[in-house]
Amino acid sequence: MIEVLVVDDDFQLLEMLEIALKSAGYKVLTAFSGEEACRTVELLLPDIVLLDLNLPGKSGFEVCRHIRSTITDTYIPVIILTA
Repeated sequence: MIEVLVVDDDFQLLEMLEIALKSAGYKVLTAFSGEEACRTVELLLPDIVLLDLNLPGKSGFEVCRHIRSTITDTYIPVIILTA
């Protein structure tokens, strides 16, 4: 099963994306901040990351840079979401 990490500080949007992705058959992980997203990626290595740019703590850009510099043995696609 494909594992998707959804990162957003807007709880309603996060919940909506989680419901939609689960109903489409994906396993969904969630994070509310940049720091939480970085920890989750390092520990669980999701297949793809849906990432908001405006987050508390580390920004989406910083999270993306962290993923690219830390996870070197596999490629994790990152899709930027912003409103």
